Amino acid sequence: MYTDNGTNFVDTHNALQALDRDKITEEQRFIQIRWKFNPPATPCRGGFWERMLRMVMELLRRSLGRSKIGFEKLSTCIYEIAAIINKRPLCVVNEVSEGPFPLTPGMFLSEIEYLYIADRELLKKENLLKFCKYKQTFMDELKARFRKG
Repeated sequence: MYTDNGTNFVDTHNALQALDRDKITEEQRFIQIRWKFNPPATPCRGGFWERMLRMVMELLRRSLGRSKIGFEKLSTCIYEIAAIINKRPLCVVNEVSEGPFPLTPGMFLSEIEYLYIADRELLKKENLLKFCKYKQTFMDELKARFRKG
């Protein structure tokens, strides 16, 4: 977990270090959190997550304003905001962009959305195999583009 040196993060880190990990591991599966703190007095190091947090807060303010809502509606709103943020391109996009569409984080988090699915009766084995092959090729190309940078 990457954080700044806020007192709440440092205190949480210290409290987790004081736990008896052997006893916890025996009772249930436990994954230890590894903290990576920014150097002291360098707030610019957390610019990425601070910007992401600002985007989430702005979207929450726009969608909810000052309304009081329950947990369910807040959860739904946060999931929708996460979907919006994950649709941002990972690279610079020109107004006149040629070539393939830009990569987004959402492409790697979920399956590709398809706008049209034929009725079951109309599906044929050959078409399904062709579709699966196309989908696999598409995902391979997507991963290659991501690794290539």
